[in-house]
Amino acid sequence: MKKTFTLLIGMVLSVMILNAQEEAPPKALSYKAIIRKSNGQLLVNKTVNLRIGILQGSKDGITVYSETHQPTTNEFGQIDIEIGRGTPEIMTEFDLGIDEYFLKTEVDVEGGTNFQLLSVTQLLSVPYALYAGEAGEAKNGFVSEYTDGDPRPVLHENGNVSLGPTITPYWDSWFKLNVNGPLNITTGNKSWGADVILNAMNKGGNMFSVSSVGSMAPCPGSFWITTVDPVGNLNYNGSIVMKYNGNVGINTLNPTSKLDVNGAVFIEPGGQDYGALLALNSKPAAGGKMYIIGSTAGPAFEGQGKFLIRTEDWSSIFLMDSEGNVGIDLGKEGTPKYKLDVAGDINFTGGLFKDGSPMSGDYNTLINKPDLTKYATKEYVDGLQSQITALQKVLESSGLIVKDADGNTYNTVTIGNQTWMKENLKTTKYINGDPIPNVVDGTEWINLITGAYCWYNNDAESYENPYGKLYNCYAIMDNRKICPVGWHIPTLYEWNTLLNYLGGPNVAGGKLKEAGLMHWLSPNTGATNVSGFTALPGGRRLNTDGTFNGTNWIGSHWSATSANNKNYYIIDLFAAQQLVNIPSAPKVFGASVRCLRDF
Repeated sequence: MKKTFTLLIGMVLSVMILNAQEEAPPKALSYKAIIRKSNGQLLVNKTVNLRIGILQGSKDGITVYSETHQPTTNEFGQIDIEIGRGTPEIMTEFDLGIDEYFLKTEVDVEGGTNFQLLSVTQLLSVPYALYAGEAGEAKNGFVSEYTDGDPRPVLHENGNVSLGPTITPYWDSWFKLNVNGPLNITTGNKSWGADVILNAMNKGGNMFSVSSVGSMAPCPGSFWITTVDPVGNLNYNGSIVMKYNGNVGINTLNPTSKLDVNGAVFIEPGGQDYGALLALNSKPAAGGKMYIIGSTAGPAFEGQGKFLIRTEDWSSIFLMDSEGNVGIDLGKEGTPKYKLDVAGDINFTGGLFKDGSPMSGDYNTLINKPDLTKYATKEYVDGLQSQITALQKVLESSGLIVKDADGNTYNTVTIGNQTWMKENLKTTKYINGDPIPNVVDGTEWINLITGAYCWYNNDAESYENPYGKLYNCYAIMDNRKICPVGWHIPTLYEWNTLLNYLGGPNVAGGKLKEAGLMHWLSPNTGATNVSGFTALPGGRRLNTDGTFNGTNWIGSHWSATSANNKNYYIIDLFAAQQLVNIPSAPKVFGASVRCLRDF
């Protein structure tokens, strides 16, 4: 199926400029824009068909003027047109000063007439150039000098613009835009959020940000970037702060070191062929020493005072505790009992010493390790394999080993009278062996009427482990079934049985969520995982356009109960709260699956 090509406008400059030397108001307005693809990539050296319209009264008002242009983007994805000099489509006389007007932009990236809406933006005030003859007295436009209480911007002789009282004459003469007060930049119709772009491509590559010099909370004399949580509250700790002394803090307002990070740090390998690197400079001037300070506190298995190095899937672990004991590959919850505690064979060259004296004798004898060479025969190995296969069948039939149609095995947990999978489903097949289609394209996904799965962001490498796959409702309700034999998709009644056992929906979310911030975003409210369910934020695929959102802050799970003939109930858990939400979702929604044992 042909993919839909979605465009975004990045840093739209709807700048209307006087470009005529005559006394009458100009008949053309300059319009510049940067065109990007949906993945943020610039669309360069491409001829597009752009339609400009002016709507009267509202965003859905009557089009009083429209025209088309066929500009070609430059190497930076920028187009530059003059509104008023295109090919007219609709021409109606109108007065910008007596009503509200909106600028509507549409584009066809292939140069045809299959236009896609980019934005509809209100013309909040008439530019100074259009009201040059009456700017001094008009209620809109610019003024030449600021008057207390006047909301209009000041246009200085050098072309600079000020909003609010002048800070200092020096600032107003240097900067093209001077704002005395808070500045709020919203997303508009852009899907990736609000942008502030400092273009330094032709100025030596330098960009400058001047920090606050005030003394107000939370961080006086600092340059501060903060966030809001998923429900819109200002998150003071989710910030980047640079103090006046040069210290930088991430997720902390009072950095005490040159870089102070409150939380986990993830280092990607980038273009290096040897993997990710963290280098601590131990040059002779620093005494040739490197220090790594372990944690002084930690949730659950990490414990207090432990220094931990591990692989992402916990298959290999190096741990040193506060007593100086070192453990290698002791498991996720293992604790070393000796100065060196190793789960596995040790290979070494040289002598083996005890209390400073060399030990003698055969290594196998010293540790009572048997000589296994006599067992290394094909007959012996084949016999062991037969016993293992028979044991696996017994365990699978008894439900002690849970295996899906792909051969993936799952850990389980019993909560009350129910036994649940501790992991999200990963199968690509129904239990009869028929394949479940993997649908990548968003438009195809939202038009499906049969079962399908995908990975979050269509990225198997990053999201298969530990989040599993996202399935549409057609897959979970297919008669061929996707849960392993002896397991099923839980009904809403069975989900409520679990929630009520854990104290009800208002608190059960915290008891179901994996503790800590390894996968959930801060604050991961109330997360204890006392149930052992280990719920993860696998995100979801939207039914509106087939895009993805929510990884790390929401986990959505299907139920087998319909809300109506179009929707089924889902179970939502959130990073920012411990309650469980139970909305319904269309059948083409993509969510995680947890299976429940039949008995």
